[in-house]
Amino acid sequence: MSETARSTLLSSAANAALMFPVLSSAQIARIASHGVIRQITRGEVLIDGGQTNVPFFVLKAGEIEVIRPSALEEILVAVVGPAQFTGDISMILGRPAQMRLRVSDSGEVVQLTRDQMHALIKTDAEISEVLMRALIHRRVALVEQGIGDAAHRLRRFRGNATNQTIPNAQWPPLQVPRP
Repeated sequence: MSETARSTLLSSAANAALMFPVLSSAQIARIASHGVIRQITRGEVLIDGGQTNVPFFVLKAGEIEVIRPSALEEILVAVVGPAQFTGDISMILGRPAQMRLRVSDSGEVVQLTRDQMHALIKTDAEISEVLMRALIHRRVALVEQGIGDAAHRLRRFRGNATNQTIPNAQWPPLQVPRP
């Protein structure tokens, strides 16, 4: 996680360093060769929940909040800082964004489209491994917290199975095996 005192759903996880690794300047330069560098401004919404064709960001400077939008309140899921990156498996698969990304401290990012990120993953094995490991750990952590599309589908399946097809089913608590 970034050097911040703010506690988030994912910052207190035992594997926070795996979910939010810090990239080297050489890795950031290789990623930048696939995208564009641009300024970000405090308060700017980079991605909104439900948005499709979601871009990928690597922070060179500044800070981005990852927020779960809700009708009742916003839940701060994570804070992404310099030399860290945004994204989850939904972005790779072309699914709508689950979270809102809002700039909390102005700075600079490397921005890649989904297609540019796919090209990066195909051509740079080291960066591909770092990105995919982090994205998988993020997905697992969100499902463990009961957040996101996979957790929603599992809860809906359990509800349907309990109410309709298996009325006396006893379901264990939602637990996802760790890789």
